Amino acid sequence: MHVFGVYISDMRADSLPVNVNSTNFHRAGAGWRITCAQTRRWDDLDLWVLVSGKAVVRTSRTEHTLEPGACLLMRGGDDYDLHVIEHPLDHYYAHFTYVGSDALPIDHRTLTLPPVFRRLGGSLRLVTDMFDRMKEAFSSRRPGHAHASNRWLEAILMEVASRDMPERQSPRSIPYRREMDEIRQAVLTNPGGDHHVDTFASRLGLDPSYFCRLFRSHFGMPPRQFITQVRIDAACYMLRDTVMSVGQIASELGYHDVHFFSRHFKKQQGVSPTEYRRGPLVGGAIRMRQRA
Repeated sequence: MHVFGVYISDMRADSLPVNVNSTNFHRAGAGWRITCAQTRRWDDLDLWVLVSGKAVVRTSRTEHTLEPGACLLMRGGDDYDLHVIEHPLDHYYAHFTYVGSDALPIDHRTLTLPPVFRRLGGSLRLVTDMFDRMKEAFSSRRPGHAHASNRWLEAILMEVASRDMPERQSPRSIPYRREMDEIRQAVLTNPGGDHHVDTFASRLGLDPSYFCRLFRSHFGMPPRQFITQVRIDAACYMLRDTVMSVGQIASELGYHDVHFFSRHFKKQQGVSPTEYRRGPLVGGAIRMRQRA
């Protein structure tokens, strides 16, 4: 599996970073629509997840009815005509670009992308929660906010790709699907748990290197990177919404050395935990709690 199945020459898209250009939640009423004249002017990709309502989207070749759980990946420059047939039409969106190692945008027309329309199985709660986190990070002014919103989008892309797999492959072609989902959920539920690749591999009776390849094929990133991402995302929440010290947060998330945790955090977020907390929105909220 690859994040959105994208390739650049021989480079997998799941190794490419993303840049969020805009993101939000939108409630559309009767008569609202997106027209070809608009989408032709876009120069990026637009990811959509529909939460409620019903719509129809037409391209130059296909037509799809959109219901809750529908996921669109519209390409700027192409023709799309989307109109509401049941309102309110509640949806999340994110305009974004892939960027290269030089941090410059990559023209999406040079990429091989999957179909425009896909349907997500299961509850949308996790996906919508991640969208909320992404748009909150994008709209804030705290240090590292752009980096944080980009990371949330990467997590959303990984989740969408994971959920879409059963519709594109038979269960027999996805080895250890249920077990991998259980391991992923265990990390998400308890980021500070004693999560080790060797332990996971042993549980399944697999060689650790083969386990890592399987995990990456399912979720688009190596297990150690996934564990770190989940822990750092949890740390951002704790720094923003609790008065726990950096040391307490490190311990809660399974780091025995606060300095090692701080180095990991800065590598992922671009700022130290203390700098992140001192951001204008985060620091003010924490100080208000301390006074209460």
